Amino acid sequence: MDYISEWEFIAEAYNGYGGFSDGSAIEKFRRETDDSYDERKKSAKREYENIFVSKVSRYVGYLFKSTPARETENALLKTIIQDANLKGESIDVFMSGFAQNAKARGVNLLLVESPDSEAENLGEQIDKRLTPYFTEILPERVTSYKINKFGRFDYVAFSDIEDKSTFGNSDVEDIIRYYDKEVWRIYDADGNIIDEQPHGLGECPVLIFSEKGSFESLGEFSQLAGMSKRLYNNDSELKLLLRGQTFSLLTVQAEKGSDPDIKVGVDNVLLYYGDKAPAYISSDAQQAATYEYRIEKIKEAMDRVAYDVTTTAARESGIALSIKFDALNASLNKFSQRLEDIERTAWNLVCVKLGLHPETIGIVYNMDFSITDLNMEIETLNGISTVADLPLYKAEKLKSLVKEDLKSAESETLDAIFDEIDTNVGKMSEYTYTEGEQATE
Repeated sequence: MDYISEWEFIAEAYNGYGGFSDGSAIEKFRRETDDSYDERKKSAKREYENIFVSKVSRYVGYLFKSTPARETENALLKTIIQDANLKGESIDVFMSGFAQNAKARGVNLLLVESPDSEAENLGEQIDKRLTPYFTEILPERVTSYKINKFGRFDYVAFSDIEDKSTFGNSDVEDIIRYYDKEVWRIYDADGNIIDEQPHGLGECPVLIFSEKGSFESLGEFSQLAGMSKRLYNNDSELKLLLRGQTFSLLTVQAEKGSDPDIKVGVDNVLLYYGDKAPAYISSDAQQAATYEYRIEKIKEAMDRVAYDVTTTAARESGIALSIKFDALNASLNKFSQRLEDIERTAWNLVCVKLGLHPETIGIVYNMDFSITDLNMEIETLNGISTVADLPLYKAEKLKSLVKEDLKSAESETLDAIFDEIDTNVGKMSEYTYTEGEQATE
């Protein structure tokens, strides 16, 4: 399998460009003329329904609903946390974008880059931001690499551009960036070395994120790209069918050899002579219904792949929904572990570059997601409450519902709400018990 081309195809489907923008992802019918095909591609421009990106965004939103905890007292590391990529993006924003591209492809690369110059003191290092920074390298940009026995790069090269343009002068060159355990290099399009310097990290600073653990692999959401293409083509074919066949035709039944006298009058009345009235016929709606059914099935398949129950929850039983939520939570837990591992490794390289101990910064990602259907949980609570009065159960169940609903709330706020729950549930139980005593008396 050519993974580079696979990642390129996934990128087009995920970002909605390339064949999903100009219509070239539309497949030609075997008996379709070139002119008809070109017209259909043109008609499909700007009509791509990008479900892929919404599924990924929703998934990653769960990951970062509770932001990772990063603790350090070092001023340089705090600067990197606030601006991770020298573009003003905090580490949370950077890692969220990194995770989205990683989830779409199953693989992504993180480069720990170092500045070309060194500062004379700490103040200058902070003011001029002469510290390591993070750069995302999409895997489809890789041109050459070697993996060692530990699953890391011995060396890797990837395509890039060097922008030297000024106002009125477009000067952009294609280059190749190369990194190994000792040095980084820049090559021009002809393979000549433009620049070279040691990075001093002792290992290749390009780190691999992979859902399956290996660079040459695809993730569980990668198949959404192919489904997106199927959906794009089915929409195009349905549109062609509706345009070409779903209109009424006027028919007139006449005896062989006769010439019925039919015309539309000035007052829009259809005049005819004879005992056979004209009539309209319409095409069979079954073909369009078949396409609509296939489109719906593709969308349902995309929901299953992306653990999305928002569009199917009303039609699912409680057990089926519970199984889906368990699968989603397990997937999030595994993906979060991978993100924590690569970020911790990246910070270790930063500490090496700055001469700091790796424990100068601590990183902890949320691993306990416990995503559930709140409505279903509330129904369960109400159902049990009708059977028996269980104050302790009510209190603990309400706490779990509040915790799930208010994931971003401060711990002090949650503690205060939990106290309210204990107090109110206790009062309700006491009131119910008192009424029961009075009824007995």
